[in-house]
Amino acid sequence: MAANFTVTPNLVTIVKKEYHIIETQAEDMNKEYYKLSNNPQVRYRLHFAGVDSSTMNTILAHYDAAYGPYDSFSWTTVPSYIESGSSITGNWVKGTLGITNNGMMHWNVELVIEKQV
Repeated sequence: MAANFTVTPNLVTIVKKEYHIIETQAEDMNKEYYKLSNNPQVRYRLHFAGVDSSTMNTILAHYDAAYGPYDSFSWTTVPSYIESGSSITGNWVKGTLGITNNGMMHWNVELVIEKQV
């Protein structure tokens, strides 16, 4: 497990909330549904706007230390409007890290965390 992620984003949005349901056909050709979990798979997009170079490097270092989506970690600075501010254990989602320059030595960073079910 990677170190805790403690950088507070400016905004968090829900990207995806999906229940894992398998649909099969029974012998009588009716559809049957099986729910694999009572908890949905949830992905959150973290938006960091106008952060300085040291904060951007901290975010990038944590992403690299967790081997991108490989290693799970605990996000401890969850805003109160997401799951009542309780910490979330999850993984970074592959291919979602985006860094753009926002003027002199300021950066916009976005990435997605997938909560473990």
